[in-house]
Order: sequence, then C-alpha cells, then structure tokens
Amino acid sequence: MSGKKIPVAKHMAKKDAGGTLLLPADTGRALLLRMLLIFLAVFLVYFNGLHNKFNLDDELYHDHATELAGQGSGGILKAFTTLTFIEGDNAYEYRPLTLASFVAQYQLLGSAPGISHFINLLLYACTCVLLFVLLYNWFGPEKREFTFFISLLFALHPLHTEIVDSIKNRDELFAFFFAVLAYIMAWKAYAVSRRNLLYILLAALCFFLAVISKKTIWPFFVIVPLAYYFFSKLSLQKILLYSLLFCSSIMLYRFYNILHLHANRPFFEYENPFYVSSAGIMARAATAFYIMGRYLLLHVFPYRLAYYYGANYVPVVTWSDPLAIGALLFYAFIAFLVLRYFKKKSMIIFGLIIYAYSVVMYSNLFAPAPGLMAERYTYMSSLGFCIVLCALLAWLFSRPYFTKLSLPGSVRFFSISAILIAALYAVRTHARNNDWYDKQTLYTHDMAYLGSSAKANSMYAEILVAQARAYRNLSHQIPGDANSASVYRDSASYLLSRAKEHFKAALRISPYFPNALNNLGIIYIDQDSLGLAKQYMQKSLSTTTAKARTYHDIAMLSMKTGDYDSASYYFNRSLAADSAYLDAYCDLSKLLIILGDTANAEKALLIAAEKNNNSSIPYIQLADVASFKRDTQSIVRYCRIAAELQPPNIPVLSFLIQYYTSKGDLKSAAYYQGKRSSISR
Repeated sequence: MSGKKIPVAKHMAKKDAGGTLLLPADTGRALLLRMLLIFLAVFLVYFNGLHNKFNLDDELYHDHATELAGQGSGGILKAFTTLTFIEGDNAYEYRPLTLASFVAQYQLLGSAPGISHFINLLLYACTCVLLFVLLYNWFGPEKREFTFFISLLFALHPLHTEIVDSIKNRDELFAFFFAVLAYIMAWKAYAVSRRNLLYILLAALCFFLAVISKKTIWPFFVIVPLAYYFFSKLSLQKILLYSLLFCSSIMLYRFYNILHLHANRPFFEYENPFYVSSAGIMARAATAFYIMGRYLLLHVFPYRLAYYYGANYVPVVTWSDPLAIGALLFYAFIAFLVLRYFKKKSMIIFGLIIYAYSVVMYSNLFAPAPGLMAERYTYMSSLGFCIVLCALLAWLFSRPYFTKLSLPGSVRFFSISAILIAALYAVRTHARNNDWYDKQTLYTHDMAYLGSSAKANSMYAEILVAQARAYRNLSHQIPGDANSASVYRDSASYLLSRAKEHFKAALRISPYFPNALNNLGIIYIDQDSLGLAKQYMQKSLSTTTAKARTYHDIAMLSMKTGDYDSASYYFNRSLAADSAYLDAYCDLSKLLIILGDTANAEKALLIAAEKNNNSSIPYIQLADVASFKRDTQSIVRYCRIAAELQPPNIPVLSFLIQYYTSKGDLKSAAYYQGKRSSISR
C-alpha cells in the first residue's frame, strides 16, 4: 500500500507533481478498518430487526412483485413497463428498479419477510460505507476522524429506523444508495486528470437509477454543484457544465414518464389537510415552520418516533404557535449564516445548506407532502445534521477546528463525545427495531401518543377487527371444544368493541373519514344494528374513492336483510369498480348459491381465482360449491390447490388427511398432516 494515491481536491498535506496526495503506508488499512467498523456497527444495531414480519404498506410492493415473479424473466421486464403500485383497478407511481428487485428476489430467494429485511439492512450498511468514501473524498484525509464520525452518527441515527425496518422503504434505500454512487462518480470526474466525461456519464447513469428507484430523490442533484463549489477548484463554467450533464438523467426520466405512464393517486384531508384545505398562505407558512421545528427536535431528540405523522397529530397552526415562531427564527439564523459565510466554503455551512434544503423540501411550504411529516423524509437532512453536529463538536474542542483537529487532545475529546452520542443513538435504534415487528406491534406501541390522528385510530381499529375475525374463525375450527370456542368468540366481541371506539375517535377528528365510516357500518352489521350500519355506509359511499369496498359492504347489508335483488346489484357495482375484488366475488357466489344458481356461483369463483392467483380463498369456496353439488372429485381437486396457497385453512387440510387416509394413500395423508402441524406450530 506504500505510496498509494487517492485523488482528493483540497488538502493541506503534501502532494506530488500531478496534484495527487501521497498517503502514509498504513492509510489504506486504516480506511478499510473504518469502513468495516461502520458496516459492522450497522449490522450490530439493526440485527434484531431481521426477524420482523411484513408491516406498514409492505403489501404495495409484495402483491405486485408476487404476481410478476410468477411470470419468469418477463416479470422483471414488465416491472419497467407498468406502474408500480396496483390497488384493484387503480395504479400509480413509477419505481421500476425497486419493484424489479423484489421480483428478482422472489424468483431467486423467495418472498419471506426475513430475506427482504436482510436485503434492506445490507443496502443500508453499504450506503453508509459509500457515504464515508464520499465524505473522505470531499473533506480530505486530514479530516478522516471527522469523516468517520459523521458517517457513524448517520448510520446509527434513530430517524432511519423506518427506512431500514420497513420493507416497503427499499425504494428510499435504493434511491439514496445510487445517489451516493452518483456523487462519487461526479467527484471522480473532477479528481482524475482524464476521462472526465466518462465519469460524468457514469454519474448521470447512477442518478438515473436513483430516480427510477424513487423519483423524490431528483431535487438532490443540487448536491453535485454544491460539492464542486465547496471542495473543488473548478471554475463556475465547468461546475455548470458538469452539473447540466449530470442532470440529463432527470430529463430522461421525466420524458419517459410523460410519454408512457399516466397515474393519479388520490390524496385525502386526513393525510394532509393542505390537499383540500382553503387555509390561507399565512396558516400554511406557519404550519410549514412548525413542521420544520418538529423535524429539528426529532433530529436532536429522536425519542418519540411514530410510524405516521399526519393530521391531526401534526396540527395546522397559526403564527401564535411558539414552535412555529422559534423555527422561523432558527431557520432565519441559518439563512443569515449561509449568506454571510458562503464564500468561505466552510464545512459547517455546507452541512447547514444540506440540512435546511432537505427539511424545506418536505415542510409543505411549497407543496403538500403525503402524511404532512415522515421519518423517511429526513434521510438526506440527517446527513446535513450529522455534518453540522460533528463540526460543532470539533469547534467546541479545537477552535478553529479546521486547523487544530489533528492535535491529540482535540481528537480525543471530539472522539469521546461522538462515541457517546453514537452509543445513545444505537440504544434508541436497537429498541425501535422491535416496535417494527409487525403491524399489530407497531400500531399498538405508537397508539399511546397518536390518539389525535384520525388515520392512526382507523388503522389501529382495522388491526383489532382483523384479530377479531381471526378469533372468530378459530371458534369455528375447533369442533367438539365448546369452552375454547366460547373464549375465542368472547375475545372477538371484546376486540370489536375496542375497534368501534377507535373508529368513532377517528370520526370525531375527521367526520368524513371513509374507512372509519365503512368499518363502523360492518361492525354494526355484525351486531345486528342494521339501521346504523346503513347510515354509516351510505355516508361512506358519498365520501370514499374506494367505491368497490363500500358497494360490497352495502351488498352484504342487503343480504342480511333478505333484499337479494339489491345485494346482487351492489355486488355487481363493486366488481365494476374493481374487477379483481376478491371479497365481492366470494360473497356474490354465496348469494348465488342461496338463489340456487350454482353454475354462476362457480363461474364467479373461477374468475376470482384467475384474478387472485395466489389466494386459497376462491378454491376453498369452489370446494364448498362442489360439496353442495356432491361432487367429491372436484372437492378434492379444489382442496389440493387451496392447500398450496395462502392463507392456510385447517378444515381443508383435515379433509384431505381424512380423505387420503380412507383411500389408503398414507403418503399423501402424511404430507397434509405435516402442513397442518406446521400451522399449529
């Protein structure tokens, strides 16, 4: 490694005739050790999240990727020619690289959540190592300790737990990973004496990959000209030229998107009131600065973290709010520092620009952000925060830090302080990983302080409803055990009563929240309060964009009252709104069986199976239809298909065990016995 040359821009150390720094013999090993320490620190702090299950919004990628994975190599190609998120007949967003990664993973490694969590963690760890490499090139080897601790604090900051622990946020991980690669390539275009254009093109390609992972990364192209200005000796003309070439990837993405992909995702007041609110510019500005103040508090004290920060957990405020006023003064001070010392090109000003720019982007000042606030929105701003934090520590222990940081005492105090902060971050991050175990764990934990959020109340209530249904299903699957069945039924009733209270809480906050209205209607159907059920469902129908579900639920209400003509009408309206809506097909088939039309009942279920080819439910009901027709051969055929799909069903497996035992096929009986035992475990 002796005499190894590493290109950098601004150094106080000795350079050779070509302008390249000559490093001591052990520098390469020292750098590799620091990179390894960052990588291992990430894995040590996040390893307890590897056993987590699927969680918030993971189905957005999982469902579409599962469908495409069944199409072989063509599925990966199709990820680039379709919109990414599919919900019934609606499609939106274009994040093809992320979707393709899930398709490839499902084909090669399987779709188990543990595999997805490991890939997320590996991506994050590699990103943090690359970030260290980038900062080392920007800041120079004389600030290697400084660079290491910026990268370490960034890697361990608790605000990143949502990005790492949520499988769905692989798009954020990919976007930032390729963005950092792009910044490295852009820097090499300056640092090397030849092939500048090649590195700029590679930088543009990497940034294009970042943008097609998640388009919200594109505003951060500004970091390239900013870094050139602060840490290189390029002329303004060359900075503009390199930056324009770098931005070509953004223009390519926009051009393709406009020509080929059209989507319109609806946004709602309970996500962000500024989508529909008539609040004036003063209220919006006050709220934006209030949000910027909360972001600052989260960066400094990342204690009370939440999976959702929407209305009204984040309120619309006026200029009488002290946090809004305090944030205005704080960010005005940042603006003053930047304008006053911009030409000095100091590291702290560079960090302040990255932090403030990133926070303003998601403050709702210029455009509403989904959910008003989110921890994932802090991914880039936390980099600026860690740069500023380390710069302040260095200034505190060695003024001015850029000339005295190399003194042994200064380095010691700086390192001890940074290590203590990193340790606090690590403890908080490690604990937060456990909260992301699954939806029930996350929603239950965060509900303690999300009572003012309509959406959080509704989402928590939906979890309670799902638990209640599971207990009710179990009560039907325990023949001959009346006591256990009664316990399960009582548990289901208790959970439904709790769910009802949370849905009502959501409606007190947001009276026209369609999910809460519709779900309350379903609960009232269950409790035989049919008048109230109809009232809530009709109100939901006038407010929701998810018409398929509401039409279905009104159809179920009509079935319960014996109005079969209305039930048939609303089931068909539901399927017209969403041609793949499984519940509508399944419940329509039940209505048709009541009416004695088994042929059309079977036809509806076959369509449902075709459109939901990974679900066991249509085949279970097809077996029921075959049972109604006394067609044993069809019952066995459909049960065998259902046994290989999700969700598993104990009565189906029990039937197959009994059937094959009676036929003397003990091998098949043992196979299905094994499947049933695995469910029990």
